[in-house]
Amino acid sequence: MLTPGWLRSLEGARKLFTTMLAAAPDVQGTIEDMVAEGEKVAVRWTFRGTHTGESPLTGAPTGAPFTLVAMSLYRFANGKIEEDWGVDAQWQTGEVWK
Repeated sequence: MLTPGWLRSLEGARKLFTTMLAAAPDVQGTIEDMVAEGEKVAVRWTFRGTHTGESPLTGAPTGAPFTLVAMSLYRFANGKIEEDWGVDAQWQTGEVWK
């Protein structure tokens, strides 16, 4: 799940999850599918929670439930993620995050 200008690194991932937890402390992530071939791994994720906190991405809390889905593709080298590509889709289950 990326926004324009978001860091594409381990630090960016930490920032993303810290931001998500600030906006929705009850958020739960589920790996729906994971497929690996060679040095690449594809993951389909679903995140569900309640927008009870404020964050730069979500603004003031609304108390509404939300669902975010994302797909990520990672390339590994020497046991570490060397490249990642991701896209998120947001559909309404009470609220769509900005």
